[in-house]
Amino acid sequence: MKRQQIIRVGAIVAVAGITGFVVQSQDTDRRGPVIAAATPQAEPAVSAVIEPHSVVTLSASETAAPSAGPGLTLAGATGPGLSLGTPPAPVAESAAPVTPRIEAPPTTAELPSLPAEDPALDTAAACSDDMALIPQVGAMLDIGLLAECRIDQRVLIRHGGLVVTGQTSASGTLIASIPALMNPAEVELVFADGTQISQIVEVPDLGHFDRFAVQWMADDAFQLHALERGAKQGEPGHISAADPRRPSAEGLFLSIIGDDRAERPLMAEVFTWPAQEPAQGTRIELTIESAVTEATCNREILGETLQLSGGRLLVRDLTMEMPGCDAVGEFVVLSNPVATEKFAAN
Repeated sequence: MKRQQIIRVGAIVAVAGITGFVVQSQDTDRRGPVIAAATPQAEPAVSAVIEPHSVVTLSASETAAPSAGPGLTLAGATGPGLSLGTPPAPVAESAAPVTPRIEAPPTTAELPSLPAEDPALDTAAACSDDMALIPQVGAMLDIGLLAECRIDQRVLIRHGGLVVTGQTSASGTLIASIPALMNPAEVELVFADGTQISQIVEVPDLGHFDRFAVQWMADDAFQLHALERGAKQGEPGHISAADPRRPSAEGLFLSIIGDDRAERPLMAEVFTWPAQEPAQGTRIELTIESAVTEATCNREILGETLQLSGGRLLVRDLTMEMPGCDAVGEFVVLSNPVATEKFAAN
């Protein structure tokens, strides 16, 4: 594929400190959404693990034997039998007709008052936020949300330092898929009013993969490019947003996540490869690129990188100095962004 001139200018990867080497292994049951108040933040944060709920066993109650009715007596435990009662006496005919008594209906003041219904209870029931989190092949996580009272709203999706935006539909639904970065994996959804819901699931195949991600806000956009077995850009073996490949048990695929229709969109690209394969070795060459645009020229652009290796997660700030606006349409390239020295002890 014919490319414009690539300008290689100074790109600074500033180590902001390890957000946390995340190694967790505990059995966690799946449970329903947990709702809590919080203030939405654009900065990534590692989520906490929620303890599983207890299970309550219910027992059925016994019912009494029915009565046999007037004139009959059912036999007890002493043995079967049926005894007849005394027959009712005949009713004598009345000498004079009986005039039925008609009473006036009760007035409104005499009727008992019913408790007024609380409209807030009906509103709360109709506005519940229901979330589903399902592990998929390639250590991916499928997210489903049904929030009928949150139509066309911006939603923050948080997981293990990864923060991207989602957008609910006209019916209040949201469907997304993100790569797992922790096991057990907790995903939080944060709404505009600060309400949060979250779920946790086990990701049994996460140990089979390593991952490298770059995330950004709005116009400060980055792209990941992986070249497999010496491939050139545009050739087979070039993995990018143009040809990301589908998630698979073998790895070597790119995930483009986040919804750019949301206000102040937060986006990310995540490359996944087999854990035994070095990302900067003879098989895979990884680079970060950023296009010079009218919105980014002649200034610094900011982002973050996340690297998962051997079950440990490293988060670093990313700063690129963009050239002047006469270079619009060209690209700035950062080669070898994977911090192999940080994981020498793995």
